[in-house]
Amino acid sequence: MSTINIEDLHIVVAALESQGNFLGYAVVSAPLTYEQALDVWQSKEQYKIGVRKGLGHVRQFAVRSIADPRFQPLITRGYADAIGRDGKRSFKGDVGIVKAAKAWAKANGYKGNKGGWIKDSAGNSVVQGWFAFATWLRQRQLLAEGSDGRWYVLSTEVVA
Repeated sequence: MSTINIEDLHIVVAALESQGNFLGYAVVSAPLTYEQALDVWQSKEQYKIGVRKGLGHVRQFAVRSIADPRFQPLITRGYADAIGRDGKRSFKGDVGIVKAAKAWAKANGYKGNKGGWIKDSAGNSVVQGWFAFATWLRQRQLLAEGSDGRWYVLSTEVVA
C-alpha cells in the first residue's frame, strides 16, 4: 500500500439539528481520499433526499479535511495490523479491526469473557470472539477502514 499524507485524507460529517437548531457535526466515515469521501457524501445525500425526504436530525452532509483543527476531535486513533520484523503482516498480534473493536468495547463497557464471549455492560452475551465482535460493530457502522489501511472507531462525539 502506498503512503498517504494526512493532508490528503478527508472525513464525511453530518451537520445535526434538533427542531431546526444547529447542534454540531458528527463523523460518519473513516479518513478517506477526497474522491472516496465524495462518493460517501453523495450516497449519504442521496439516501437523505431520496428515501427520507430530508426529514430527521441530519441537516446535511459535508466533506472536510482531517487537517482542519475544528474536526480533529472527531477522528480517533487509527488501528493498523501488526507488522513483523520482516515487514510483513504479523498474525501473532491483533489485526487492526480487532484492535479498534477492543478500543470501542473498552470505551462502551463491553468485555471479553471465558469461552470467548463478548458481553455488554449489562452482562448480556453479544457474540463469540473478537473478530465476530468487530464484524458486528462494522455492520452497525461503528468501525470503518480508512484509505490509509487503518481501522477507526466512528466517534459519537459532536463538535460545533
